[in-house]
Amino acid sequence: LRGANVPLVAIRRQVADAFQLILFIKRVFIGKKQRRFVTQIAEMQPSQFMEGDKVVVQNVFEDKGQGLRWTGYFPERLAKRLQEHGARLMPQFFRENHQ
Repeated sequence: LRGANVPLVAIRRQVADAFQLILFIKRVFIGKKQRRFVTQIAEMQPSQFMEGDKVVVQNVFEDKGQGLRWTGYFPERLAKRLQEHGARLMPQFFRENHQ
């Protein structure tokens, strides 16, 4: 879309409808080796839930210095997509293992 005269909000709508999950990754050097750590996992809401021209993102897991922890938000959109493909994402997984 580079060079095209496409409004930013239209691009944001396409991105919101194309992605369900976002992984935030941090690069850290440990000695001479570079390591990557997932610091946050978030569910992106579809374009009909945009707030004005802003895409809505809900954190599912985040690392505040002690590893990934469940935020309390259950990713309904992701669960529905997994179910459509024969997999189940159960709320109990989040409650039992990540609180």
